[in-house]
Amino acid sequence: RQRQMCIRDRGCNDALEILQHDLERFDIILVDWRMPDIDGIETVRRIKTLTNKLTPVVLISAYDWSDCEAKAKDVGVDGFIPKPLFKSTLFYGIHQHLFHDEHKKSSESNTVHFYGERILLAEDNALNSEIAITLLSEVGLELELAENGKICVEKFQNSPENYYKAILMDVRMPVMNGYEATKTIRKLDRTDAASIPIIAMTADAFAEDVVNAKQAGMNAHISKPLDIHALVQLLKKYMNI
Repeated sequence: RQRQMCIRDRGCNDALEILQHDLERFDIILVDWRMPDIDGIETVRRIKTLTNKLTPVVLISAYDWSDCEAKAKDVGVDGFIPKPLFKSTLFYGIHQHLFHDEHKKSSESNTVHFYGERILLAEDNALNSEIAITLLSEVGLELELAENGKICVEKFQNSPENYYKAILMDVRMPVMNGYEATKTIRKLDRTDAASIPIIAMTADAFAEDVVNAKQAGMNAHISKPLDIHALVQLLKKYMNI
């Protein structure tokens, strides 16, 4: 479990005092830019005098990054997360600093660009869908969300042929699960129903789950939490990019 520094409703002096006595507790430090008395830039400058250079310090602000970028970099700010803080932007903003190897893979994935190809995402968990949309939009994909399998089938059925280039299908969803939705799509009377790539997404990663996905008519299986590099490579393969 990673540890972050969180000092609610407290300022620079409190943060510095805590860091002086217990620096090793924290793997990442988030600092608001606009604070009373001492702003975030000066706070980061003081924090950097205490911390080792490997502890990332990320600035958060409702103001534009360009307004403070030069000063922030001068004092050693490692990253920036804009407000309001959505779950996906906060997750990604922290994730890239805590998991360097995975972020490197994600950056390598960005060399693949899909140039507006449209993907149908069947996912009932709001956080999971928000994260997937955020990460995949960075490689040029446009995602449309279906909150359960039934909605996924309806969106696919009511769309023009070849409108969607692939479907990312969560397995466990209310109303209609991913297996049922895939079987229904494969039986539709339209030319792209049999050929559209459908990739299963599930927290279950046992061999039988892979077999079940294949038997339902899915092309591939990827486990959660999503490895963005692996997912991009799967999409590249099945979309013939």
